Amino acid sequence: MINKKYLISVIITLFIAIPPLCSFCADKSSLIIPRLKYDGGGDWYTGPTSMINLLHAIEKRLNMPTIADNVAVSISDPELFKYPMLYLTGHGNIKFKDQDINTIKSYLDNGGFMWINDSYGMEKFVKSEVKRLY
Repeated sequence: MINKKYLISVIITLFIAIPPLCSFCADKSSLIIPRLKYDGGGDWYTGPTSMINLLHAIEKRLNMPTIADNVAVSISDPELFKYPMLYLTGHGNIKFKDQDINTIKSYLDNGGFMWINDSYGMEKFVKSEVKRLY
């Protein structure tokens, strides 16, 4: 289980670095974290309020502007690189296409951050795909 203080410090650090990078954000100073759509049969859409609740808490507790919306982005979407952080969650199988691996690797190598939350049963699949990345 992740330490809440650690998570908040990561988010604060990201928020400080985000404004110059966040061309998607309407006023370039609001944090938005989309969930990542993926193939393989796992349910990337699980827990639709989890990120919304986190963003509301960030705004309330840290007085940071956020866009608390259930946004989703596909790996092949050109908008992917406009988000400084992605949220990957679900149950079960995840399978990235070879082209997806190249896109995700490029995203991460260029400063993107991906938070992976195993809702239950996707750990072995994620580990397999991360090994393909690096």
